[in-house]
Amino acid sequence: MENFGSRQTTLDLNGPTFTWLTEPTALEFCSAGVGTFIGIATATFPVQIPVNPSANDGYITYQWYVDGYGALTDGTIVSLGLTGITGSASTTLTVYGSSPTSHNKKFYIRPDYVPSAYAQPIGTTVTAGTARSTPNATNENFDSDLCNLTTYPTISITSQPVGATLPILYETANFHIIDTISDTTQGDLTYQWTSNGVDLANGTGSPNIVSGAQTKDLSLLSDTIGIQTIQCRILHPTSCDAPLYSDVVEYDAISPDPVIKYEIIAEGSAQLRTTGEYNLESGGDDINLPGWSGAGIYYMSTGWNTNTWVSVNFNTNEESGIFHYINIEGINNFPENYGSGNINVAGGKMYRCTAPNGALHIGGDTPAGGGNRRLVVEEGGDDWNDMILNCGAGYFEYHSTDPQLAGSSKLRISYGDYTNGSVDPRNDIIIIYSPNKPIEANIKIAGAHGALNGNPGGPGGVSSFDLTLERGIEYVFALGAAGVKPSPGGGYGAGGGTFFYRGSELIACVGGGGGGGACGSGGSGGSISQNGSNGIGSRPGSGAAAPSDGSLPARGHFPGGSQTAYTPYGRTASAMNGGRVSACTWGSWYINRAYSPCTDIGISYFRGNDGTENTSTAKIMRSYKAGPKGGSGDGGNTGWIYRQNGGNGGWGSAVGYNGDGGGGAQGGQGGHRSHSGGGGGSGYSNGEPSNITNYGKNTGNSYLEIGLRS
Repeated sequence: MENFGSRQTTLDLNGPTFTWLTEPTALEFCSAGVGTFIGIATATFPVQIPVNPSANDGYITYQWYVDGYGALTDGTIVSLGLTGITGSASTTLTVYGSSPTSHNKKFYIRPDYVPSAYAQPIGTTVTAGTARSTPNATNENFDSDLCNLTTYPTISITSQPVGATLPILYETANFHIIDTISDTTQGDLTYQWTSNGVDLANGTGSPNIVSGAQTKDLSLLSDTIGIQTIQCRILHPTSCDAPLYSDVVEYDAISPDPVIKYEIIAEGSAQLRTTGEYNLESGGDDINLPGWSGAGIYYMSTGWNTNTWVSVNFNTNEESGIFHYINIEGINNFPENYGSGNINVAGGKMYRCTAPNGALHIGGDTPAGGGNRRLVVEEGGDDWNDMILNCGAGYFEYHSTDPQLAGSSKLRISYGDYTNGSVDPRNDIIIIYSPNKPIEANIKIAGAHGALNGNPGGPGGVSSFDLTLERGIEYVFALGAAGVKPSPGGGYGAGGGTFFYRGSELIACVGGGGGGGACGSGGSGGSISQNGSNGIGSRPGSGAAAPSDGSLPARGHFPGGSQTAYTPYGRTASAMNGGRVSACTWGSWYINRAYSPCTDIGISYFRGNDGTENTSTAKIMRSYKAGPKGGSGDGGNTGWIYRQNGGNGGWGSAVGYNGDGGGGAQGGQGGHRSHSGGGGGSGYSNGEPSNITNYGKNTGNSYLEIGLRS
């Protein structure tokens, strides 16, 4: 008896098996790129015996995963470093904007066979015995192999190299780049600099001495004039950006001009008065007032009153005082070789004379705008160096607010001509240095004249010499003041000497003239290595004897012999004999820190006597050690430089009014009595200056002059 009938059913007892038609593979792309993974599976039902064809009316779904994270969803997943995901539940996964965080993430796909439970063709009614159903796949979970996402880093340059124009042999050109990489775990950046497209290698050669050729910082010192194109090539083992090239910049290696830069500084306070530079081949800034020469800009500071005249005399050794081009700023211009006569200029008048020693008259009604005006002399006659601007009727004050254009190739700075009357220049020093190369220079220095007291003060000594100004080294001039009445010493003031230092060491000096007395003139200051001359009168001061070359002791003394106390006004009896300058400067701040006087300080800014550092000054090799007021005057007993060292002249009804001694390496003796003149200060050399030439004496302010060696 048969209990069951044998009949075909529509129930699939055995589910399908997954296999891969397309399995995803590893993906590589650059940061901020777009990439896709693809995975396609198929579901196959097994053959059944007796034959039972499968309905196969289920379907396959997909889900993408990251190993260690889990299932993905469309959108942004910050923790995975993916800024965009699409297709996370499809056969094709697209990832966007990967960052280093996504590097080496492992992706895989998992298919899922979704069975049909008693499904019936759409639109038909389920009838018993005819409904169909399929089971899950037999090999779920059927994950694909892990496929790696490799995100290569991005390189960028945030700071490009900058071109350079520098003199050959003496100035190193430095080129620098700043770069970033998005992933530092995939290897190091390497660099290669090129010149004119050719890879550079470190070492000494021509045209360049090279260092840093395979770093971010390249240094080149060229020995050949010309332009090179410089570029950096950045390399990386995996970055899509490599090789990345920097901007191409130029290294212009030029002939080194003999340029002098200068700083005028108040020695005690380190206040910077002014700065400038001068090209000894082509000219440049020149400061030279009141002994004026060259074209320039001048202020008429007396004001301009209605119907008044101010005369300005232009005295010259030339045959004619012709001015080619004159401009009264804001009023009018006058063309080349404009004729003589009174000329109306916006209510004012100007008179120009072509005769020797002619006069330029400026005056008339108040000009438009009122106030002071600038007289601008833009071009001059044949020899501006012999031109001196003097004052005519009354006193016409003038000064230069801008550096003048020089007609020669020598830098000349006179005592106090940069101050415009606003500061006392007695405590100032003038620092020069060569920024480009050693300069074979000829240097001229002149001491100041002594004060007039019925009879003239003595003139200052004048000498020139040759010396090599080494590159980047501080050289210092101290220009002495002309005679002061009454002087700190009590008498009629003598002229100060002019001193020239390399750093702290005195190289050379010339003496200032002695002060005059009512019954005798002051003695002349000595030139380099020369004695000062005696004053004139019944009891004049003696001229100072010049120390032999290189013989100055490291520390000097004040007039009268003391190293620690300076004799001020009226106390003349113990200080008629001159003092002696120190061979090297003794700054109190440095002495207290165990710097010996002649020792180099090193590369630094300038410091005042209290150690104040002025970062507006150049950072060069320095050794000058500042002392309060140059080691004389108020507070001078802590300066120990002793430059203003002329002996005190006798002062008072009992002895008469006598001239002081001139300043120098050794100060001249002050006049003793009977209105006598003081003796001149001596000159000095430490033995280094060569080709020394002594000139006629200087009857004006002290000055310095620097040119190229002949």
